[in-house]
Amino acid sequence: MSEQKFFQLALTAALIFSATAVLAVDFAIDPNSPDNGLFDIYSATFDPPLNPGGDPFFGGTPPATREITITPAPTGALAAADTTQCIQAFDPANPGPPIVPPCATLYPTATASSLDLTLSAGNTQLAINGGNVFFPNLTINISGSTNVLAEGASIVNLTASPGTVPINGSGVAVFEIDIAPSTAADFATFTEIVTGCTGPLCALIPILTLDMIRYRLTIDWNPSFTSFTADFIGQTANNSLVFATLDSGIPDITVTDSVDFGDVIKDTTEEQTITVTNDGLTDLVIAQIAQANPLAPPFDILTDNCSAQRVAPGADCTFDVQFAPTTTGNFPDSFDIPSNDPDESPVTITVSGTSGLGPLPEITVTDSVPPEDDLNMPFGNVIETMSADETITVTNIGTANLVLDQITVADPPGPFSVQNDACSMQVLSPLPPDNTCTLTIRFAPSATGMFSGSVDIPSNDPNVALVMVIVDGTGAPSPSPDISVTDPVPPADDLMIPFGNVTEATAADRAVTITNEGNGNLVMGQIAQADPLENTFSILSDNCSAQIIAPADSCAVEVRFLPTRVDGFTDSFDIPSNDPDEASLTFSVTGSGVAVGTGTINLTPDGADSGFFGSALRPATVLALLGLMAANLRRRKHSEGLIASSDGTTRR
Repeated sequence: MSEQKFFQLALTAALIFSATAVLAVDFAIDPNSPDNGLFDIYSATFDPPLNPGGDPFFGGTPPATREITITPAPTGALAAADTTQCIQAFDPANPGPPIVPPCATLYPTATASSLDLTLSAGNTQLAINGGNVFFPNLTINISGSTNVLAEGASIVNLTASPGTVPINGSGVAVFEIDIAPSTAADFATFTEIVTGCTGPLCALIPILTLDMIRYRLTIDWNPSFTSFTADFIGQTANNSLVFATLDSGIPDITVTDSVDFGDVIKDTTEEQTITVTNDGLTDLVIAQIAQANPLAPPFDILTDNCSAQRVAPGADCTFDVQFAPTTTGNFPDSFDIPSNDPDESPVTITVSGTSGLGPLPEITVTDSVPPEDDLNMPFGNVIETMSADETITVTNIGTANLVLDQITVADPPGPFSVQNDACSMQVLSPLPPDNTCTLTIRFAPSATGMFSGSVDIPSNDPNVALVMVIVDGTGAPSPSPDISVTDPVPPADDLMIPFGNVTEATAADRAVTITNEGNGNLVMGQIAQADPLENTFSILSDNCSAQIIAPADSCAVEVRFLPTRVDGFTDSFDIPSNDPDEASLTFSVTGSGVAVGTGTINLTPDGADSGFFGSALRPATVLALLGLMAANLRRRKHSEGLIASSDGTTRR
């Protein structure tokens, strides 16, 4: 048994209906109504038995005469008592006034009496989610001889119901609930919060019991389902009955009844926020604002958080009224706020304002790319991964402050961005030098191709609220080398030299030309390092390895074929560079070594001074060939001079 509770009502077993809930809210119990509160107790101990029949739910009807009477008191706003400071001592053997220590913090925190109810769609079903109802400052008289004064003595705590009950066509819902198991609620609670007791029955207060076993709660809604009248009857295990009323309050709308915008410059906009407050004790239901009496231009309602809303007691909602005059003059108007407030529906709000020209700001925008006032800023070609900057200047040439908003790049921003922004969110005076600001626009393409966008400059200029500066540029490719390798044997670009048949011990030379056809420096590596030439092929001269070849320039490598025997030969060598597409090229060489007198000796000179008598043969090679020819000639002469006779003699 909680020390602060007089009635603990556990709702069980009887509610079996269900419906989809659309509204669950606390309805405050009116603490000011003199007809609201605990007003009667029928005592099975002191009063005659119940009259049979009458009310079958409670097993009869109590007689009209009562031994216990209560002076009605409205419901209040209370909190749990501080029992450590407010304990009373009743001595049954010594009837008399109770001992009441000081209770300076009896109810330190206010808690309003309220019922938490859920209405279904269409307001056809009702459930109880909980509630706390307080009956403070009761005066109880027992048998006309004993008076008990109690401060906050009676508390009804409703727990959640397990289902819903129907609401009839008159808006009435009846909960009849049997409580199992019964929950004790007794007058012993008074030992903590009774402030006075006189009479011979004071000693009985600690032992009087009221064990609740059933109760009836009847709720009668108003037509808009925003307030109700409720009757409560609770029955104890000994058939005592407790009677109370739990009527909710009404909504009370509070709102400013006029809005004056004053003087507003033509073609500008002003807004004012209207706050609607519910000062009542139950939900304020607001219908569509300005529907029956709408506003006309230059007035309008924006950001409406009130229409078709429920505003809880003590809460509020807001909406904005806009005044946007496009002509000069005086403008009066009004609109309505309809609600379920029974005294003020609708509330009529008057609005007014005047419009004139007044001082006006005027924006002008120039840029660093001629012509400066064409609102067009081309960047031209910018190499990808690099950037270029141009400057925009904003000036106020008007007669009032120019208020700049956030400046952005749009459509899409892509490679354009705002840098060094001294203009966004600034106020420019109409007088120099404070009437000018600058910002930088950067073009930083990350890819090749054409790009365009706009720099959006918003302000309070009444004639040009948004200035757009068109920006465009082209992302150019980064400088890149491009290697080209050719040789004198067609096709020139096949990366191969066929030397053909070359007489053994004879050298044949060919030049390989390397050209940079790109727009960036060609950095050469060491030629024939990773794939060197062997045997009969060699690099005779190399003007390319570890060199930097500028665009359109070239260098040469001379390759020699010197067969040492009669055979076929094939080889290759590598040409490394920083060409991004061809980091290393493989150049092939082929040739055949043939015997003297059987092969084709190439006599075509590689240059004006190449070879003996313009021959491709080197002097050393010619001397070797002449020696071979002389030896052959001597052998032939010797064989011709010797003639064998038939008798075995030799003659010349």
